[in-house]
Amino acid sequence: MSKKRRQKGEGGIYQRASDGRWVGVVELASGGKRRRKYVYGDSPAQVSRKLKALRGRLESGQDVSRDAMTLGRWLDRWCGPEDAPGTGSIRDLAPNTITSYSQIVRDYIRPELSRVRLAVLTPEHVRQMLDALADRKPPVPTPTIAYSLRVLRIALTAAQREDLLQRRNPATLVEPPRYRPRKAVPLGKREAIDFVAAVRDDRLYGLIVLMLTSALRRGELLGLTWRNVVLDEGYLWVRQQLQRQKGGGLVIRPVPKTERSEAPVALADLTVRALRAHRQRLIEDRLALGDGWRGDADPVSADALVFTSEVGTPLDPDNLRRRLHALLRKAKLDERGPHAAGRHTTATLLGALGVAPAVAAQVLRHSRVTTTLNVYTHVLSEDQRAAAQKLDELLAGVLA
Repeated sequence: MSKKRRQKGEGGIYQRASDGRWVGVVELASGGKRRRKYVYGDSPAQVSRKLKALRGRLESGQDVSRDAMTLGRWLDRWCGPEDAPGTGSIRDLAPNTITSYSQIVRDYIRPELSRVRLAVLTPEHVRQMLDALADRKPPVPTPTIAYSLRVLRIALTAAQREDLLQRRNPATLVEPPRYRPRKAVPLGKREAIDFVAAVRDDRLYGLIVLMLTSALRRGELLGLTWRNVVLDEGYLWVRQQLQRQKGGGLVIRPVPKTERSEAPVALADLTVRALRAHRQRLIEDRLALGDGWRGDADPVSADALVFTSEVGTPLDPDNLRRRLHALLRKAKLDERGPHAAGRHTTATLLGALGVAPAVAAQVLRHSRVTTTLNVYTHVLSEDQRAAAQKLDELLAGVLA
């Protein structure tokens, strides 16, 4: 008996021996030739659903052959028009992330790979891109090359979700160039104490104390409203962030929702006292400035920003950095950015106090404890020196 030939839109499902993934296949009639279209999944049920959707598109007359899609065309679609959020493009991300990804795509990925079809993109193509960037005159910095690979991985993962890349992401098979990232230099225990003492009378004292003790990011500090601060119970919620959007001024964006980001942030008693004093100072500033006040009429209303400029307007992130540098110099300390003086310092203080990494991860709102351990490195090195000293004391009499 002859084997029955599959009709258009019919297909079979099998498991691939090389990596265990499930594969579905249908045959397409095109110009008198028979071609195959594959879909992939982690289970037969997943592949079956994809085949069903594919058959529906075939029956409606849609062209399901996407082999001609180039990486350049996909990147144009992924970056998307500015008025098309909600389509899976980068337009769903924060403004700073959109600017960063778009610049990497425009300057580093598209010039090297735009004409390569997604269907034939290989790890070797990706390696050639990295080599070409390193060979530019002047050469692209190693961290930028590594970041370009990361953005390419994200873009290709999005293509996989759209079934435009129906195999393993080739960018994940390429190792990024090696470089030693510059580590943030947080404040030590003594430095943190000296810094708080030196800025006690500054109008941003409450912000500094909150920054040192809560691990809020710069944008989260500047986007905080009184609605989300519960001083009587000693906690706050991180709901939004203030960011500078390229060409668009300052904008408020919601923070990405994760289990950790939606949890309340506990406040130390020192922080509660500092915020109460800051709240009272805002009221006094508003009364003193009168018509010169440009912020909310009631500076401590639920929707008013907790930290503002001297006239009540949103506090510019760049101005905060400059002000922080000036305050550090006043305290005779080395200049640091808000991230090092804030989140990294909080991690340092927690580690120095012996707080377990798992608990510190909750304070820092890290999704993985390994991330916390990475910023604990300098604290662990101090612990290791102390441990070595104890071993020396133990064995000194024996080895003398």
